[in-house]
Amino acid sequence: MFAFPPSLFVLLKRQHKSPCSRLSVSEVMDLTVEKVRKNRLSVAHYWERRGDLMRDPEIVFAVENGWTPIRYRQDPRFALADENGLDIEDFVSQWDNNLRRQGFIAAARDRYDDKT
Repeated sequence: MFAFPPSLFVLLKRQHKSPCSRLSVSEVMDLTVEKVRKNRLSVAHYWERRGDLMRDPEIVFAVENGWTPIRYRQDPRFALADENGLDIEDFVSQWDNNLRRQGFIAAARDRYDDKT
């Protein structure tokens, strides 16, 4: 199980029951949180290249008994996957800090606070 950063957990916890959500803040790529399978959430920034969506990055979390990152992808060339969990805690913590600084955590709270 992953020692989850609190602010990203807030965003993901509120998204868990909805199939897909896109959060927008000014001057950065949108953040997409999507239920990709039962007990699997994808969190990603996307950009387009020659008509294809590119992940920058995407992390898929297993959300069964805690939150475990099981897939990491940075297009066009880098990917990691392990159903038992990836050792990317430092990266997720840094991304968490970036998302908070960019305003995504506040946007998620604004969107979901009155719905939870």
